[in-house]
Amino acid sequence: MSPDLRVAPPRSPQVELGGLVLFARTIDKARAKAAGTAGDYKIGPGLSAYLLEWLGIDELAFGAALAAHSDDDAMVRWLHANTDAAVYPSINERLRIRALRDAEHRAAMTPVYPLLAERPDLSNWFEILDYDDALAFGLPAFAAPRRYVTFAGADGIAHGGIVAGPAVRAFPADVGSLERFIALSPSERDAALVAVGAPQPLESVTLLAPVRPAKNVFCVGRNYLAHAQEAARARGVALDVPAVPAFFTKAPTTITGPDTELHLDAEVSAQYDWEAELAAIIGIRCRDLASPSALDAVFGYTCLNDVTARDLQKAHQQWFKGKSLDDTCPIGPWIVDARDISDPQALNVTLRVNGEIKQSAATSAMIFSVREILTSLSHGLTLEPGDVIATGTPEGVGFARTPPEFLSDGDRMEVEISGIGTLLNIVRIRERVGGGAKRAPAAVV
Repeated sequence: MSPDLRVAPPRSPQVELGGLVLFARTIDKARAKAAGTAGDYKIGPGLSAYLLEWLGIDELAFGAALAAHSDDDAMVRWLHANTDAAVYPSINERLRIRALRDAEHRAAMTPVYPLLAERPDLSNWFEILDYDDALAFGLPAFAAPRRYVTFAGADGIAHGGIVAGPAVRAFPADVGSLERFIALSPSERDAALVAVGAPQPLESVTLLAPVRPAKNVFCVGRNYLAHAQEAARARGVALDVPAVPAFFTKAPTTITGPDTELHLDAEVSAQYDWEAELAAIIGIRCRDLASPSALDAVFGYTCLNDVTARDLQKAHQQWFKGKSLDDTCPIGPWIVDARDISDPQALNVTLRVNGEIKQSAATSAMIFSVREILTSLSHGLTLEPGDVIATGTPEGVGFARTPPEFLSDGDRMEVEISGIGTLLNIVRIRERVGGGAKRAPAAVV
C-alpha cells in the first residue's frame, strides 16, 4: 500500500529497515510519488540519492523493485540480495553525520528549509527532516532524541509524557501512562503527541521509573566477553563462553526510579554490587521474531542498574534471589525512542561510584547483540509492550576486583549511556543489628 503524504509524513529518516537508516523513508517517498499521493510533499532526491549511490543501486532498478515488491519484508529481501550488508554500518554513520556545518551551506539551504533560521541547534539532516515533518503536519516538534518519561507533578499523581527541551508535556488523559502510550499503534502514538499538555518545567516535576512492567524484568548474564573473563578469574574456574544467551529475571518489585535512594539492608546481604546495563523496552506484542527485523519490536532504550547481592546469589545457587531484592533495579531517567538510537551496538556504557569510573565499555563488545537477544528470547515466548530486557553488564563489577569492592551506605552510583543519559541513585544500607554483616564468597552474573 502506498503512503499518502498529503495526510501524514513518510517514516523518519532515523527508522532502521533491513539494517539501514533512511531506507524506509526512501521507500515511502518513492511509493507515494509513483502512486500520485505525494501532494505538495518535497520529493527531491536529497539524502536518498546518496543512500542509493553508496549502496551501488541504480535508481531505475530501485523503482523496478518497488513495483515488483509491495511490502517492506520483500524489499528487505531484495536489498540483501543485491547489496553488501557489510557496508551498511559505514553508510549509516555517513548519513547520520551529514550536517550543515558551514554557514554558507546553511544559508543556501534556508530558503528550502526556513526552519534553519529558527533552529540553529538542528544541525544534523535527520533532525532537520523530522522537525520539518512535524511542522508540516501539525505534530509537536520534539527534537531528537525523543525522551519519554513518567513523572509526578504538583498533584503527586504519576503521568506519562515526553520531554520538550527544558520542560515535560503530559500525554492526554485518555492515554495517561507511558505504559499505555507504548501499547498504542504508531499512528495512535502520533495522535497522542499532537494532544500533549502544556509544558511543565523539568525542575518542577519528579521523574519516576519510566515503566513498571507487570511481569519480571528479563536479563542476560555474562554477555560481555571481558566480564565473563573477570568472573571466571574471580571464581577460579575455566572460562565458559555461553553458546546461547543466559536468561534470568528480576522481580518487578525491584524496580525504582532515577534520583532515588536505594534502601538496602545489611541484615539481608553484605555484598551489594553494581551492574550498568542497556535496557530495551518492547513496543509490540510479538513472538518468534526474525533476526533481520527483531529490532522493530523495540519501543526504546533506557539505562538500568542490576544491583546484585553477591552472597545471596552464591548461597541460593540460582540467580533469582540475589537479583530480586527490593530497590535493586533502578531504571531511567527516561526511555529514548528506538528511532533515535539507530544502532544499539554503537553505544558506550559507563558506571561511576562516587565519581570514579568502575565500568566502561562499548555495546559492540556484547557476545549477543540486542537483535540476537530478542530473537532468542522471543522463540516460543510472547513478549508484550512495556516488557523490559536488560542486555548484560560489561567488565568492572565490584566482586571481581582485587580486592573485591562492594557498595557502602551513601555511595553515589551513576549509569551513563551515550545517546540516552545518566541514571543516578544513592545507596542507603541499614546496618545490621549487633555488629558487622558476615561476608560470604561472591558469585557472578
